[in-house]
Amino acid sequence: MLRTLSFVLLAVAACADAPQSHVTVDILPASNVVQPTVSASGGVRWLNFRVEAVIRNQGPESVFLPFCAVSIELEEGSRWITAWWPLCTLIAVPPRELPAGQELHVTLPISAALNGPGGPEWRSSRIGGRYRLVFGMLQQGSGAHVSAPLRPNRRVSSPFVLEEPYGSN
Repeated sequence: MLRTLSFVLLAVAACADAPQSHVTVDILPASNVVQPTVSASGGVRWLNFRVEAVIRNQGPESVFLPFCAVSIELEEGSRWITAWWPLCTLIAVPPRELPAGQELHVTLPISAALNGPGGPEWRSSRIGGRYRLVFGMLQQGSGAHVSAPLRPNRRVSSPFVLEEPYGSN
């Protein structure tokens, strides 16, 4: 189990250097604007919102989405910085297969601690701004057999706007 988790974590960490496939990640809804809320519980201020996405595999082979391999990045000038990633349990969940030509609709409920002893933490000094989802994926090389090792791959979504929550000032 630990070996599987280590492989997934190493694969996701290596995603930035892997060749890209023909997988696209589009954000829904068409307005691309997400309105978060802020609540307080147990001495923690929580940021909460949902992002809907469709992942379309337009490549010739299946891609695999590892459990817990998603993060959110904030645009800061000309670069993107990680604002959030989930806390993941140490369970061995096999990656979800997305066959060639198929699409997957996902709703990602995001909950992040703005301050206090909670987690996962919101790691940006602000909330409002332009963000994108980052998915870690695994794919087999071109013409690979089922027994071939999976290559890591990092895919990003179209940007979306996360508005400043009401009453957060």
